[in-house]
This record gives sequence, C-alpha cells and structure tokens, in this order.
Amino acid sequence: WMTPDREPRAQRIPPARREPSRPRVPSLVGRVVLSTMAALATAAFLQTAPPARPGSSPQKRALRRWWSGEGGADVSYAKDQIVLPEEGRHRVCVCGSANLDLIVSQGPRFPRPGETITFGDARRAFGGKGANQAVQAALLGAEVQMVARVGDDDFGASMIENFKEKGVSLGGGGPRDGTNQTVRVTPQTPSGCAFITVAENTNTIVIVPGANAKLAPHDVDAARDVIAGCDVVLCQLEVPVETTLRALRACETGVAVLNTAPVGDGGVPDDLLRAADVVCANEVELELLTGVEASTVESAARAARKLRDKCTEGAVILATLGRNGCLLAAKDLDPAMLHVPAEDLGDDRVVDTTGAGDSFLGAFAAFLAAGRPIVDAVRDASKVAAVSVQGAGAQPSYPDARALAERWYAEHFEVVEPTTEDGSRRPRLRCLDSPSTPTKHVTVDGLDSADDNGAILLSIQPDGTLAPYADTEAA
Repeated sequence: WMTPDREPRAQRIPPARREPSRPRVPSLVGRVVLSTMAALATAAFLQTAPPARPGSSPQKRALRRWWSGEGGADVSYAKDQIVLPEEGRHRVCVCGSANLDLIVSQGPRFPRPGETITFGDARRAFGGKGANQAVQAALLGAEVQMVARVGDDDFGASMIENFKEKGVSLGGGGPRDGTNQTVRVTPQTPSGCAFITVAENTNTIVIVPGANAKLAPHDVDAARDVIAGCDVVLCQLEVPVETTLRALRACETGVAVLNTAPVGDGGVPDDLLRAADVVCANEVELELLTGVEASTVESAARAARKLRDKCTEGAVILATLGRNGCLLAAKDLDPAMLHVPAEDLGDDRVVDTTGAGDSFLGAFAAFLAAGRPIVDAVRDASKVAAVSVQGAGAQPSYPDARALAERWYAEHFEVVEPTTEDGSRRPRLRCLDSPSTPTKHVTVDGLDSADDNGAILLSIQPDGTLAPYADTEAA
C-alpha cells in the first residue's frame, strides 16, 4: 500500500538515510480495503459452513448414542435401571406461543368449503404449542421456564394463572407490563387464539397469533441467562422466526430442540435447522420441507434423510408419524435410521388427537433433560402422548407423573416424591424396565433393507431387541 502522496516511501528517502526495514503501516485507504476484504471473507465462510453447535452436557452427549449402554459390535437395546429425574434440578426452557383454544367437536365429518355442519360440543381450553409443551414437561416434574407474550386482556390474565397452576415458571415478579418476567403482557394487543375442529379421529387448526407475533429477540436476550442454564431448550414456529433463532442459539450447553410446526409458505430457513441439535417434524411437515411424500414409514425415512442433510453435523431428525410411531435419523450413528413403534391403542380408545404432538414433545424434553438416551426418551414420550389422546382437549388431557405411574403404566413407572434436598417441587418418575436379552447388533452387510445410501431402517421389537423394519399391516 502507498502513502497518501502515492509515492513509495523507499523512493522518497535517500539511500544513505534509510532506516532499517520495518513493517509498514497501511494508510487509511489501505486499512479500509483490508477491513472490507476480511468482512467479505468472513461472510462467505459463514454462508457456506454450517455452524457447529457449541458446548457439551450430559443431555447433549446422550444424543451421540442411541443406546443405554456403550457402543460396540454386541450392543443390545437394554435399559439398566436408568433413573429419570430423581436427583438435582433438570431444567427445560420453552420459547414459543400461548393461545386460548376454541374447540368444536362431536361432528360427523369436516365441512367442505361453503358447507354448514352441526357439531355437538364447543369449549375453550388453554393451548398454543409452546404453552402445551411447557405444561406437559412441568406435569412430569421438570423445572420449566416459559418465554412468551400474552395479550392485555382477560384471556392473557387467565393464561398466566394457568401457567402458575401447572408449575411453569414465568420469571421474576413485576408490574402488569411484565418488565421483570419471561412471560410478558403486551399492552393494547389481544392474546393469541386457535380455532380447532375435531372430527374423524383427527383435527384441523386455524391460528390467530395476537401477542405471539410480538415476541421479539430482545425478549430472548432478557432471558438469556435462564436459557443458557437449561438442559433442554424447546422452540416452535408460532412466534417470529428471528425470535426462535435467537433462542436456539442462546442454548449454550444444553440440547436445542426445534419443532418445525407450523411450516409457513416459505418453508423453514436453513439457519433455523442448523441451529438445532434435534429437529422434530411430523409426516405433513416432512413432506412440506423436503418435497418427499411421507405417508408410510419407509417413505418418511427417505424424507427424514433428505431433511437430515440440511442440518448441522451431529444433528438428529425426530419424525413423528402418528400411528406409525417415530423415526430417528442421524448421519454418524449406527444405525443411521431407527423406527420406534407407537403404542397400540385401537380406534375405540382415541378420543381427541388435539395437542398429542405437543404432549409428546413436552415429555420428550423432560426425559431428555434427565439425561435419558434419546431412544428411551422417545419411547417414554410415546406412552405419555398415548394417554393424552384418550382425553378431550390438549392440556386438560395431559397426564402428570402420578397418573402415569399409578393409573396408566404402573409396570413401567413409579413415582418419586419431591424432596427439599434436590430442589424438586413436583412428583417425578423412575423407570422400572428390566434389561432386555442381549442381541447381536444388526449390520448393513447382507440385508436387503439397506437403502441406496447404505443406511438400514431398523425397528425396536416389543422385547427391546432390534430387527430390520418390515412394512406390514401389523407395523
């Protein structure tokens, strides 16, 4: 670079008076050029390289192994009296929406456009994906922090009371404007609402965001210390994308979980997918995100692999497929694809599927926060969701720890009462599963179920062993 008069310094000084050579300081123009080049190079790198998820924790390390035991050639899916959150504080932070659900049910079918149909029941309940997931995690004994906004109306006030009743923390106390809380009241704004129609053993949902649309990145920044100290951070897409991204990135050492619901017209930005350790999508969302039909387990496996390639290295795809169970997909784990069957209920026991996915994710976050291996967390969360569909509504149908252990799955769980020593406030669960019979780990060689990429789709059998998945009516 040149000096301001654009003449090289060495030509302006007679040879006899030249000083020993030393590094030359660029002129102002040179400094600007260097800074610009560095900024452009950095930007190009950030656009092409998926950011690595920072930090480590027992929960995050649990994602790097499917099984309860150590890896190896002779690995069985065997639980060894794994204890759920019995000691210490297991923290979950949910950043997302809070709605009042208006539900109509007991109708013959869904109305066609322009058609009027009479339904037999109408009610209202607390909802919103974020609130649902937070409530379910809290009911199972996790210490839950909610980051959300509600409206300055009666609905908003009732939502705050519901959070308190269910054991969800709202942050510090403060005035009505919520300046010291992580759940804040938004002046002159209505609360979010969801209009739900239940028929034919499924549902449709229309959402009016209200105050949820005003949950901003600065709300996350105000709760950053809380988020950074959590074992699991759970986010959805019913609040602004930039807010969700800020919350995922604020998860420094825990597990960042992204629920890709609802998928907007523009899909889900790659930045969001790359900011998560676990990306959870149902069959409809899988198809919207990948363009691959996902109505069966095998087709969903193809879609999950395509979605997996969009995520950061080490991320896990968790695909929820309703009656077809769940799929787990990861790039560098063995097996790379795993099918977890659903609980077998039968049509006569399914009352209302509203909020079942949120029940599953809230339970999954609670179990994962306890350090459970991801397969265990998925299987146990499936049991919780199976209970939720046997009742009406979302939150009203969610089971707590005591109901699971004493009424629904006494052979699987037992209640651990809260103690002052470990700081817990609600009953928690202990798993009673006995270890399965060790089984030889299935490998790729010689199996017809290997896909084009050499990945095997394995399924967990009722006895806990593994076998190649077979697309049968029973499955």
